[in-house]
Amino acid sequence: MNKGEKIDIPRSQRSGRESSSQQSEGFNGPRPTSDVTGANKGIGFGIVRALCKELGERGVVYLASRDEGRGEKAVQELKGEGLNPRCIQLDICNNDHILKVADYFRDTYGGLDILVNNAGISFTAAATEPDSIQAPVTVETNVFATLRLCRALIPLIRSHGRVVTMAGQLGSLAYQKLGPDLQKRFKTVSTEQGIVDLMTEFISAAKEVKKKELGWGSSNYGVSKLGVIALTRIQGQDIIKDSGREDILINCCCPGNVATDMSSHKGPLTIDQGAVTPVYLALLPGGCSHQGLFFYQKAVKDFWGPVSQNQLLNSDDKFALSQSDAMIPVAYNNLDSKTQPWNGFDPTSLTELSLFLLATVSHMSALRTSEYPKDLLSVR
Repeated sequence: MNKGEKIDIPRSQRSGRESSSQQSEGFNGPRPTSDVTGANKGIGFGIVRALCKELGERGVVYLASRDEGRGEKAVQELKGEGLNPRCIQLDICNNDHILKVADYFRDTYGGLDILVNNAGISFTAAATEPDSIQAPVTVETNVFATLRLCRALIPLIRSHGRVVTMAGQLGSLAYQKLGPDLQKRFKTVSTEQGIVDLMTEFISAAKEVKKKELGWGSSNYGVSKLGVIALTRIQGQDIIKDSGREDILINCCCPGNVATDMSSHKGPLTIDQGAVTPVYLALLPGGCSHQGLFFYQKAVKDFWGPVSQNQLLNSDDKFALSQSDAMIPVAYNNLDSKTQPWNGFDPTSLTELSLFLLATVSHMSALRTSEYPKDLLSVR
C-alpha cells in the first residue's frame, strides 16, 4: 500500500435510534447495552464480569468472541458465578462480522451504550515470523480492524454512552523512541485517515527492513498501540462535534501488566485487577470532561510533550514503561554485576535519573528479550 492510499474501511450508514427511555438518563435508564470484544478470556473476560456486577439486572452485557464455542463456554462460566452475560460472535478482522454485529445491536436494541475495544494481538519474542509479517498483522488487528469496528458501532452509541479502547504503556514508550519528525506527526495528526497513513508507512518500513533507519524504533506492538492512543484522541475530538448526541466519552487505557496469554502469564495483576481502569472509563458519570485521553491506573497519562520526570519517577509508573514483572530497581538489581553497565552510577539531578531509568529499560530489554514479551502471537 502506498503512502496516502485509502484503505477500505466500511462505515455504518444508519445512525442508531435514541431510545426515549434512555434519553438524558445515562446508565440510570433501563437496560443499558454493552459490547466487549475479545472477551472469552483474559482481560476482556474480567471486564465482562465486572460490568455484569456493576450493571446488574438492569444492564445487558455482551461477551464478544471470535469463536462462538469459546464465547458460549465463557458465558456459561460467568453464569455459574450468578452473572448473566450474553454471547455474540465477532472477529474484528472480519468485515462481515462487524456489519452483522452493527445490524444486530441496531435492530435489537436501537443502539449501544458501552463499547469496549479489547480485542488485540501481539507476537512473542520467540515467534519465527519475519518482521515483514509481524508488523502488518499487528497493525491490521490492533489499529485498522479496531478502526473499522469503531466506524460501524460508534454511530450507534447513544447519548451518555462510553467507548473504551485498550492501549498500553508500550505505546507511550514507542512514542519516545520515534524520530523527531514522526513524533511531531503523531502529536499533530487530526484525522482517522492520517492515522491510517502513518500506520501504512510503518508497515512499509517493516517490509523494507528500515524501521530503525526511518525513525520507527523496533516494537510493532508498541507502535500499534501508539496508533490506538492517537486514534482515540481524534475520535474524542470528532464526537464532540456531533450535535445530535450528548455526553459521549471516548478514551483508551493501559490495563497494567496482567497475567494473560498476551503477557505469557508473567504479569503480577489478575484479570479482575486489569479490568479496573477500563470499567472505570466505561462507567464514567455524566458531566465528566475526560475525552480522547489515555489512562493508566484510572489517571490521565499525557506523554505527547517531552518525557515527564513525574511520569518516569512516579512510583506507580516506574515499571509500567517496560511492562515486565517487577519494578525497574528490583529487576535491575537482579541482573548480575557484569550486566549492570551503570553499576555505581550516582545521579546528581532528576534529569540524569530519568535518563538513567530509560536507559536501564532499554538495556534490560536488549539483554533479556525472552523475559520481556514485546511482540507475541496471542489473540484475545
